Amino acid sequence: MEHGSLMRENPHNSPHNTANELILDRPVLITGTPRSGKTLIASVLADTGEFVWANEPIAIWNTGMPRRTDDTRGEADATEHVRCDIRAALAGIVQHSGRARYLDDLAYHALRIGFVHRVLPEAKIIHVVRDAEDAIPEMLYGWTYRDSVAKAVARRWRHLRMRSLPLLTARFLRNYITSRIHGRRATWGPVTPGIASHDPDRTLIQTVATQWAELVSIARRDLAAIPPESWLKVRQRDLLEHTDREFTRIAKFCQVRDPDRVRESASRLIDSDKTFLSVVQPTEDQWAQARDIIRSSGLAPERHHADTATDLEGAHHAR
Repeated sequence: MEHGSLMRENPHNSPHNTANELILDRPVLITGTPRSGKTLIASVLADTGEFVWANEPIAIWNTGMPRRTDDTRGEADATEHVRCDIRAALAGIVQHSGRARYLDDLAYHALRIGFVHRVLPEAKIIHVVRDAEDAIPEMLYGWTYRDSVAKAVARRWRHLRMRSLPLLTARFLRNYITSRIHGRRATWGPVTPGIASHDPDRTLIQTVATQWAELVSIARRDLAAIPPESWLKVRQRDLLEHTDREFTRIAKFCQVRDPDRVRESASRLIDSDKTFLSVVQPTEDQWAQARDIIRSSGLAPERHHADTATDLEGAHHAR
């Protein structure tokens, strides 16, 4: 069998498969807050030809998800049936692509580290961290952007599943109506526990700051509970300022076939001087509200805050 190929000719056609029989070759899952730089890494890895990059496969990862107010999933949710169903779907994507390995970049994984690791214990998880001062203006844009039906369907149609269609449809319709009446969505991106609780007095900037802080802090906590060789922390600013060094780390961690090609793709695709226009800049009063929330979560809001010896990410991931 060629290295990186699937064990079975068609792994999702047999009713007798178990999750452990559905072999995937070191899938790479990239997570972090929305607008953190996940797509930068995914685009570079996909450009090498080794990976198939699944476009927003949230419907697959929502397989068997019970109704709840937020988007968290724990290890206990990864039953044998759920594991087998998700692994079969991902294996099918790899098989039909003709490429060797699976890749996706979902912010939702940050709320589901234990679940994801249980489903794909062989996965390489990259956690991208972007400073709040850089991420929040772009996240504010996402919350206020008016999505069209055509664009929403185009992003997800390939991996839509009938069982998850009612949930995704209801969320889209709620956001579509709310954005046109109130100028903001009801939800955007992963729903964290803090923003799932209804608070009529909570401002939009408080919602976005809570989302950023909880996605970072929950991922940090849960990554510390899985084997250190399964994950890597990357800072978005380092991707732009130290591109060759950071993609050398990423290539080594992901065990890619051709590290030189990763570095070449990164140097060609990443523009450190790129200006992001899709932003909504908070006022000083709004930044004050955001910083209060970030500080209360235990995350320093200042730019380039230094890692310390007590950082949950650990010195292993700082090298």
